[in-house]
Amino acid sequence: MENYKLWPHTNATGILFQNTPICLSLRYLRIIIMEMRPLFILVSILFIFSCEVPREAPPEALNDWFYNQRAYPSGKINNKLYHQEKQKLLQERILTLREGQQDWQPEGPKNIGGRITDVEMPFNSMDDIWIGAASGGAWKTTDRGLSWTEMTLDLGSPPIGDIAVRQTNPQEVWIGTGESNGGSGSIAYEGFGIFRSRNGGQSWENMGLENSGSIGRIALDPSDPFTIYVAAMGYLFEENSERGIFRSRDGGKTWENILYLGPTSGGSDIIVDPNDPDILYASVWERIKFPDHKIYWGPTSGIYKSIDGGDNWTKLTNGLPKDSLCRVGIAMAPSNTQRLYALVTGIDGVFEGFYVTSDGGQSWDKSREDLSWNYRTAGYWYCNLTVDPDDINTVFLCGLYMIKTENAGQSFEGVCDMHVDQHSIFLHPMNSDFGLVGNDGGLYLTNNQFENCVKYKNIPITQFYTCTIDPIDDSILYGGTQDNNPLIRRAGNDNWSKMLGGDGFVTLPDPRNNDVIYTEYQYGNLFKSTDGGRDWSRITDGIDRERSNWNTPFMFEPGNPDVLYFGSHKMHKTVDGGDNWSQISEDLSNGERRNLVFGTITSIDVSPLDINTIIAGTDDGNVWITRNGGTDWLKVSENLPDRWVTSVTCDPHDGEAFFVTYSGLKWHEYLPHVFRSDDGGSNWVDLSQDLPEVPVNDLIVDPVDSRRYWIATDLGVFETFDGGQTWELLGQNIPVAIVNDIDFRADTRMLLAATYGRSMYSIEVPPLTTLNDDHEDVEVEKVVFSNGGIHVSGKGMYKVEVYNYSGQFLYAEKTELNVNEPKRLAYSPETISGVWIVVLRNLENNSSQAFKIMQ
Repeated sequence: MENYKLWPHTNATGILFQNTPICLSLRYLRIIIMEMRPLFILVSILFIFSCEVPREAPPEALNDWFYNQRAYPSGKINNKLYHQEKQKLLQERILTLREGQQDWQPEGPKNIGGRITDVEMPFNSMDDIWIGAASGGAWKTTDRGLSWTEMTLDLGSPPIGDIAVRQTNPQEVWIGTGESNGGSGSIAYEGFGIFRSRNGGQSWENMGLENSGSIGRIALDPSDPFTIYVAAMGYLFEENSERGIFRSRDGGKTWENILYLGPTSGGSDIIVDPNDPDILYASVWERIKFPDHKIYWGPTSGIYKSIDGGDNWTKLTNGLPKDSLCRVGIAMAPSNTQRLYALVTGIDGVFEGFYVTSDGGQSWDKSREDLSWNYRTAGYWYCNLTVDPDDINTVFLCGLYMIKTENAGQSFEGVCDMHVDQHSIFLHPMNSDFGLVGNDGGLYLTNNQFENCVKYKNIPITQFYTCTIDPIDDSILYGGTQDNNPLIRRAGNDNWSKMLGGDGFVTLPDPRNNDVIYTEYQYGNLFKSTDGGRDWSRITDGIDRERSNWNTPFMFEPGNPDVLYFGSHKMHKTVDGGDNWSQISEDLSNGERRNLVFGTITSIDVSPLDINTIIAGTDDGNVWITRNGGTDWLKVSENLPDRWVTSVTCDPHDGEAFFVTYSGLKWHEYLPHVFRSDDGGSNWVDLSQDLPEVPVNDLIVDPVDSRRYWIATDLGVFETFDGGQTWELLGQNIPVAIVNDIDFRADTRMLLAATYGRSMYSIEVPPLTTLNDDHEDVEVEKVVFSNGGIHVSGKGMYKVEVYNYSGQFLYAEKTELNVNEPKRLAYSPETISGVWIVVLRNLENNSSQAFKIMQ
């Protein structure tokens, strides 16, 4: 086994290990590189990549996982359906919040952060800040970051591409939805247009461009409040015409496409010259992805200029590369609008050069500096730059790291140490020493032009893949995150800390001793710690990892945490805590599909009633069950949808019952997402009829109440009390967001939800007590709410119990019921509107029945 010890400073890209001193952290290596570039770059890179270091995969790989999960097998996502379902749910949620619904409690983290795509400020204030989160909505502070409020809850915390503030009236704010970077977006769904607020974000108006996919930039004409320009990138995985540069001259009521160069050519940037608003500069980027390849360049990519407000355009080529380009970032010097800079990526995203013009784009000069080390082969993920408002020669560049030049590109140097992957830089015109940068780790502030910087640790926008409640102390939480490692929140500490490296996924503490922790980073890189997460040992020897999912499943055997199961494309088992593994299945998928990491196990479960019963699901739609510990496997998915399996679950009450949940969205026909089998997988029943038609990502059966389930969906957490016949959105005070995973601890009744972009939430779900489905001899006519009270009719002696919809006990009485004379309970609800669960227990035969009523 390989023994690694984390140094105090880690990030998603570089980790320092005690036994590998030659492996320098990339964060600190940057400083050395800037001083000794010509000689040191090649040697350093060879040293770094010869080491066994947990580091991030190319950004597009992680995003493709999210997309492919929902797009299989068609390769496309019905974005319009998803947003329709979200808007319908947002409206229904407002109408159906009832008495008895409990609040979700935020669990953080706030200190970790997540991808920030844009940072903006009004020029007349040093305290008001707007930020756009890649999958967590638009946020605002009015006290320079002491407190933050998400302003887009009523829009469903959308992915933000860009924010624009009307500087002559800062109460007018525009947001463009959909991240325009080079992956498939930080969530599976692209944007749904642009929105305007006239009251500082308190309410929003839909201003159209619903099919624009993603928004690169919004530019407001400084001299005309009715003229707005939008650079729309379009959809990533399909061609569409609502892309390019758009203009509105009536305040957004109508739009015209003033620079359309084809169904794959999107607008990534637009600049209006404040001295002459008829002068525009736009950046066009040809970009489309397919299931097995991408085309991120083309003859239309480049910089275009208009001198008549966008009616006519000229491509700028004098001094710029003439061959097919990838993404180009552009920035104008506020103090001299003839000075512009361009950051150019070439074929397939390889960095090509940094350019400067002093004559409004008529001619360009290329810097001699080679900055390719900062842009790798995914430079299109960054391509943003900002010019000092007071100094036309000082420019800050986004990249893997942020760098700056103080001499118009003749030389560059690094800036303060921060998380990798920079996306937006803002320098305030009232004081250009004050700046902000948004990256994959959140938001950073500087008061000296990034010589030093401080991270904001109070914004809950972390993107979680998984969550786990500690089995010994439920104040200890774990989770796997996008680009921010596996995380732990220790007892008595509101701040979360990072464990291991890379993107984090499943984390399991030993229920006997929580100093023993198992966790992983992408593609099934599994590690074990025996000292609470300080030292780690890789435990994958003996596992066939020819193909492992980006989010590889593993779990303990119920009752014996020395035994673990791990699913690559085959199932594996260890009986000694990971020291040795044995293979207990052949390939359970249909095999690798094209050139992607595909054909893998995505979910596994072991029955708590019989540890020899194991169920597994795959990303290509297979479901398998073994009843003898893996010696023989039976495929049980012939009559199930051909969709990505997101979870498989063994019923803790019935050894013959199993559940399967699916991703994907329908196109033409109804697509179910939740199934139950009561006969070992021979037949399956659809439990999705009452749910929004969106992906379901996880399912948990209440170990106390056999007909109560919880599911994690792309629109929140839902609950059923009747075995899936009806579902309700669970709880209040939680954003309508993608919930990738849920966990439940039966003894404390704590349910934990991992959102993708709004951190974690928890809720207490008290038990209703076990309900008996055997209603023989129970003669009940009805339970109704009328005239402000609950009325019950039946025959015989009963104990009648009333619970609110979250399961909290409210009232009980023993009474004799008559079928012909409904009895009004002495209990009077506090409000005339609500939802209640009424349980009738027959005291003569111990049978019971539950009813849901609402008013």
